Amino acid sequence: MQIEKNKSQIEIPKEYTERVMVRFYFASQKLLPIGIRKLDRNDEEIRIRQEAAARKLTTAEFADRVRKGRVDTGEQREHKNVDPTDFWDSLKKNFQIADIHSVEQENGKTVVVVTFAKDPLLSGGRLGSVKPEIVKAIEQTFIYPAKWGSVWHWVNPDKTETLNCIARQEKPKNLIEQV
Repeated sequence: MQIEKNKSQIEIPKEYTERVMVRFYFASQKLLPIGIRKLDRNDEEIRIRQEAAARKLTTAEFADRVRKGRVDTGEQREHKNVDPTDFWDSLKKNFQIADIHSVEQENGKTVVVVTFAKDPLLSGGRLGSVKPEIVKAIEQTFIYPAKWGSVWHWVNPDKTETLNCIARQEKPKNLIEQV
């Protein structure tokens, strides 16, 4: 497993990728925008789904390959000190937002998940289910005023890419005003 580190820009190949899941991880409930749909996390269901995807996509053994106790079928890239503006604007230009929801993890942290798709209906989205005010709240909290200490970018063989944004930091005020 090769992990690319510190690549300066996140690139999503729009001709290959069908779906992109952007996940924002944080501890403070004050950051959770009002009105986001909350889902229950079912770790066993997630594990079963990941194992089924691994068996479907390849015959290789993926258990514990990258993360202990997890099935990882994709290639992982680590990006440091990421300004999410570029990748967010590119995703909005090349994909449609299919779904937005939050999940509380067992450790008490919250994850906001924004799913972009070429075809939202094929990605489990529902037409008209993503309210513009929710998108705006996410942008005002996680995109324009923030940088992320690490973004783990997973490129998966099922044409889904995942961006896991960790360690939110405020941008300096002079950078926020330029956006």
